[in-house]
Amino acid sequence: MGAGGDGTHVGLTTEELGRLEWDPSYGAYVGTINWCETQTRLILGGAGNAAPEHILRIAVSLFQEQSKWQLRIGEFAADELLILKNQNWLDEGEVALSREEFLSRMQLIGIRVDEDGTFIFSFDDDDMF
Repeated sequence: MGAGGDGTHVGLTTEELGRLEWDPSYGAYVGTINWCETQTRLILGGAGNAAPEHILRIAVSLFQEQSKWQLRIGEFAADELLILKNQNWLDEGEVALSREEFLSRMQLIGIRVDEDGTFIFSFDDDDMF
């Protein structure tokens, strides 16, 4: 893990997360994980030349508890955005969405874990907004 002897970055591999490669455009390690049976991009950001162990620990913890987190982030998105969608973002002729319809259209596309311990879940909203 970290920079190679010639200054190039190498990837890192963990049992839980698989292979992550250094991506200079992100300034982070990037890979694809299987999150709740969906291929999802994982970014370990702010890592500089080496992914600090605490970033890996956070990412592995999220991964190990993915069912719990999937439920929490879905509930949060619905609690925060469903009313907004139904009151302000309905297209002409579109009917209000149920909670289940809303959640089925939200697709997780990425998870970013940063050096300061924050993590961000990114979604494709199926052009609802």
